[in-house]
Amino acid sequence: MTALPKTRLGAWGLYLLLAFATLFLLAAVGRIIFMPAVLIFAIGLVGIVLNSIAIIKKDFSWMGTLVGGLIGAFVIFWVASELLLPH
Repeated sequence: MTALPKTRLGAWGLYLLLAFATLFLLAAVGRIIFMPAVLIFAIGLVGIVLNSIAIIKKDFSWMGTLVGGLIGAFVIFWVASELLLPH
C-alpha cells in the first residue's frame, strides 16, 4: 500500500477532501469565508464520491483510505445532522 493514490481519480478525490478540510477549518475557526458553506460541502461530497470510486477500482493508498475515510465520515455526519436537525 503506497502513501499517495496512483491514479488521477484517487488523487483528485484525496486533494478535494483535503481542500474541503482546509476551507472548513478556515471558515469555522478563522471566520475566513472564501465561498458559501454549501459549496464547501459540495467539494467534500465530490471528494467522497471520487475517493470511493478510486477505492472500488483498487487504488489503495493509506492516505486516500484513512484520511479520505475520516474526512468523508465527518462530511456525511455533518450533512446528515444539518438535514435532520436544522437550526
